[in-house]
Amino acid sequence: MNNMKRRQGVMEMNQNDQQILQQKTTVMNAMEATPFPVLLGRDGIFLFANKHALRLLEAEDLEHIRGRHVIDFTHKTSYQHTLKELALLKRDVPQSSSLKNILTLRGNVLEIETVISKITVNGEKLDYIIVKDSSESSTLQHRYLMQKKHYQTLIDNSIDTVALVTDNIFQYINKAGLKLFGAEHESEIIGRSVLDFIHRRDHEDVLQRTIRVIDHPEVPAERVEREFIRLDGTSRFVESVVMPFNIDNKPSLQVILRDITENKQQHEHIVKNEKLLTAGQLSAGIAHEIRNPLTSIKGFLQLLEHKIPEENKRYAEIMREEIDKIERITGEMLSLSKSQAIIRSQHNLVALIEEVITLLEPQATLKNVVIHNIIEVQEIAILCDKQQIKQVFINIMKNAIESMEGGGRVSVAMSVEKAWVKAAVTDEGCGIPKSLIGQINEPFFTTKGTGTGLGLTICNRILKEYGGELHIDSVEGQGTAFTVIFPYKEC
Repeated sequence: MNNMKRRQGVMEMNQNDQQILQQKTTVMNAMEATPFPVLLGRDGIFLFANKHALRLLEAEDLEHIRGRHVIDFTHKTSYQHTLKELALLKRDVPQSSSLKNILTLRGNVLEIETVISKITVNGEKLDYIIVKDSSESSTLQHRYLMQKKHYQTLIDNSIDTVALVTDNIFQYINKAGLKLFGAEHESEIIGRSVLDFIHRRDHEDVLQRTIRVIDHPEVPAERVEREFIRLDGTSRFVESVVMPFNIDNKPSLQVILRDITENKQQHEHIVKNEKLLTAGQLSAGIAHEIRNPLTSIKGFLQLLEHKIPEENKRYAEIMREEIDKIERITGEMLSLSKSQAIIRSQHNLVALIEEVITLLEPQATLKNVVIHNIIEVQEIAILCDKQQIKQVFINIMKNAIESMEGGGRVSVAMSVEKAWVKAAVTDEGCGIPKSLIGQINEPFFTTKGTGTGLGLTICNRILKEYGGELHIDSVEGQGTAFTVIFPYKEC
């Protein structure tokens, strides 16, 4: 029915219409000179289209457009919208620009933006239609949005932390960043200062570098190692790259962080092993060179002892004690230099520690130190080399006793937690400065005036063979707790 009415409307273009068209020559000439598509119509029927509009609608000449109804060019997705627009035009309601889909004469679909206004020509009101082809810009916008979504996905799922920062305040952070800082939601990070997560010693350097990056964007970004503090207070080491960026025309920073904590720990472990290897080789050489002449000296001293006058025997006794001390030191050096054959059998760990306490009680008494055994369990059976485990606790308890020059108490406790045995030796000594805690396990490092600095190194080597660890907690001026931890399963 609608198509019949539109055909009737075309037939009814009478002589009056032709006269009106002739009178509109000036208007049409102006439209033809317009550099974008424009059409002239009345009640939805096209009267004129300039060359740009013809090209848009894929028409060869004006005769293919003149007298056609706008609905003939309307895509089904915009049909209702166009009918509504026509009804408003009939009532002279002003129209704003609108987007719609049309069909060209060749059946191609285009997205266009139209602006329709009323003009009066020779007393008659006509529709002046300005058309903008939005298909290309819409395609470009769609492509841009797709690319933006793609890059957003890449950044969100990057294994490195990517963050945007303005005035040292986080504006954005990806999933890897949330994991790095130990956050469950971005609201825990966004809006907070970068300095909240950086070690205090680096604050000044971070602020200076921020100024340099913003003031000199042409300078290539450099990698800097930083220590970041997570929400739970623990530290992670990162490699950071900072580049200039703009957010809403404000100078900002794009920050990329790579977590290198594991790599750093692995490197430190390799360096430590190399040190141990070097220390072991050096120790073996020194111990071998010392032991040979020492054996001779000790043998000759024993031969001479019965010939030494009574009043000089105390000097011989001192010499023998010093030779014993040298033998003990060389023994520790050899113990470090090579792995000994391990003969594991079932032993009661509680009994082994009690033997160590009995062995060291005389030395403790001389220093006015009391060894307080607070182990509550009677038996913890383990498979071990008896001498090795005793050596571990001898070294630890001797350190505890020697740390208390003015006397005090050494407490020994033990517990079994799931698949682990924990034995703690706590003293009331001078404690270890925080600056030295990291070095205390290094070979040849000692805080005492005497000693080789190999005791804890030997403990760590033995415990490593059992899959165990030695933890040290110390408060300077209050004391130190040595906790031995190694795997345990009932025999």
